[in-house]
Amino acid sequence: MLLPPQGSVRVRWPRLPEARALAEAVARADFSRAAPLKVSESRSVLMARLGPAGAPLVFKTRTFPSALDLARAALGRGAFDRERRASLWLSARKFSTPVLCAHLAGTRSGRRIETLVFQGLEAPSLLSLIRDRDPLLDDVAGPLGALWARLLRSNRYLADAKPSNLLVQSGDPARADGPACRLWLVDVGSLRRLPPVGEGRALVRMIRDLSLEPIGLGAPAPERWLANVAAWTIHALVGAPPSQAFVAGIMGRVRLAVSRHPDPTPRDTPI
Repeated sequence: MLLPPQGSVRVRWPRLPEARALAEAVARADFSRAAPLKVSESRSVLMARLGPAGAPLVFKTRTFPSALDLARAALGRGAFDRERRASLWLSARKFSTPVLCAHLAGTRSGRRIETLVFQGLEAPSLLSLIRDRDPLLDDVAGPLGALWARLLRSNRYLADAKPSNLLVQSGDPARADGPACRLWLVDVGSLRRLPPVGEGRALVRMIRDLSLEPIGLGAPAPERWLANVAAWTIHALVGAPPSQAFVAGIMGRVRLAVSRHPDPTPRDTPI
């Protein structure tokens, strides 16, 4: 399993003493008890504490698969540079996304790697709710539609809107008038600028991506629920509920997009 850097650890962002102290703590840390959240040969996402009294942190680490990829990172155009900018963009506009603490680079076992460090959030993913057929799933459709509509109104969409990239925090039971849940965006490197007149295509793509990961893991999401997410998104966008025929048209495009995808198996296995 890929671990955060241990040798020659340097801070890529932010250039602050606190980040330097965090980098030094990461270099000394024992990650043997870290909880893996996603793993692949070239990437990992772990949750760990730096010391027994430390707050939970999430460490997202990757290698550089090619010299070109390494050069892009050196120029500030790498995958984690995009994710860092996306995270800061979302946070500045009050979207719910874990706070980014630092962007680090260094080595481990002779490999050059980089790591994004986020404040940890202990909440189930939307994928786990889909796999477990959790009753809370029905309460997620409305907030998810509102979240996607807000992104679209901000001229943005997610090019990889898979359910493992959404965390679901239950609402406060003491507040009967409050939302049933709060959704947190994680792994936000797929945030993209919306092309002109692209709301419909972006919505179809996001619902397709919401479908693919569960299909690849053998636990497809209920189509009725996916249609509800589409309906709530359109409702939030235009201020009125869409017709059943309109939603059926959207879902027909989603099914076609899913059928054309070569392989829904997740690249990074969510745990």
